[in-house]
Amino acid sequence: MLVVMLKLLAFVLPLGLDSFAMAAAIGAVQATSVRQRLRISLIFVIFEGGMPLIGLGLGSALAHVLGGSTALAALIIAAMKGSMVAGVFMHLSHEKKAIYGALLLTLVFFIVLLFIPVLGYLDRVRY
Repeated sequence: MLVVMLKLLAFVLPLGLDSFAMAAAIGAVQATSVRQRLRISLIFVIFEGGMPLIGLGLGSALAHVLGGSTALAALIIAAMKGSMVAGVFMHLSHEKKAIYGALLLTLVFFIVLLFIPVLGYLDRVRY
């Protein structure tokens, strides 16, 4: 039980720190009244509490539909989210050369990391 709680804490702590950083940035940019702070806190509570519940519900339903392909579906969703964040929110869609360079470098490292277990398997000692 303790291991499960530690894993959950390791998963939840970065999300909480992300919300803290956003709230601190809002507070640093402008002076907020008590009413504004309560409204911002309520929005954080709704989204931080609601999104995991929605994710658990949708994830459970999709796991039954997709079966063994859930890892592939998660990879596709993560890739779409990453491209949306990089292209739209970070305004990198006009920096094609830098993006293609980063993608190529990522692909090279991915292939190298894929072959490390293969090389370890081929280099095993036979008795």
